[in-house]
Order: sequence, then structure tokens, then C-alpha cells
Amino acid sequence: MIHRYAHLAPNHLTEHARKIDDIFGDDVPNMSHMENKEEIKKRNTLIYKALQD
Repeated sequence: MIHRYAHLAPNHLTEHARKIDDIFGDDVPNMSHMENKEEIKKRNTLIYKALQD
């Protein structure tokens, strides 16, 4: 049972959170206020690609 939920452990998620932090740096956008949907798609694509590395 432990192995089934091991992927949810904080240590596993920390690595991915650091990659996202590196992308945004200190400037984290509030995407709920973005008007340009293309800008949101571009940002999400960058995040997805960074997490795949």
C-alpha cells in the first residue's frame, strides 16, 4: 500500500516545484487576470516542457 501512494510524497513533488520556481523566478503571474489566452497557452507550454526534462 505504501508504494501505491509513494509518488505523492513531498520529496517527489519538491523537484518539480523547484523547476517551476526557476521558470518564474520572482515574478509569478496571476493567470486569472490575464486577458490574452495565447499568453496563457505559451506560459503553460513552457512549464510543461520544463517538467518533461
